Amino acid sequence: MEHTGLKPGNGCCEPKVEIDYWQLFQSKGDKLLVLLGKPKKSEIRKIAIRSLLVISGILSILFFLTSTQISMTSRGYTISQLQKQMHQMENVQRMLLVELSSLESSERIEEIATQMGLYIPEGVEIVYLPQPEPLAQEEDKGMFHKLVALFFKTKKAEASVRE
Repeated sequence: MEHTGLKPGNGCCEPKVEIDYWQLFQSKGDKLLVLLGKPKKSEIRKIAIRSLLVISGILSILFFLTSTQISMTSRGYTISQLQKQMHQMENVQRMLLVELSSLESSERIEEIATQMGLYIPEGVEIVYLPQPEPLAQEEDKGMFHKLVALFFKTKKAEASVRE
C-alpha cells in the first residue's frame, strides 16, 4: 500500500490509500483470474473442446480449399496439354490433306502413267465386252466347270468383236 499523506483542501487528516491490483499479481493468468473469478474444470473442458472443434473445422475447410485448388490447377495443366496436342494433330491433318490432294491430281497420275508406258487409247482401240453371267446361276457345277464356262464366254465375246 502506498501512503500519500493528507488530502489538500479537506482540512481533514485522513490518509489516502491506493491499491494497485495489477502489481499484486505477477502473471497475466492470475490477473485474469482476479477479474473473472476462478473457472470450474467443466467450463475449462467445454472451452477447450469448443476451441479444438473450431480449430479442426477451420483446418478442414483450409485443407478442402487447398486440395480443390490443387485439383483445378492440375486439370488446367492437363487441358492445356491436350489443347496443344489437338492443335498439333490438326496441323498434321492439314498437311496430310494437302499431300493427298497433290497425290490425287490428274496431272500427276497422267505423268506416272506415261512413265509406265501407258497412253490414252483412241476410240477404235476400245473393246466393249458383254457382261458375263453371274457365277451364282451355275450352282450345281463345280468350281472348275464355272471357270471353264467363264473362259469360253470371254473368248466368244472377243471373237464377236473381231468380226
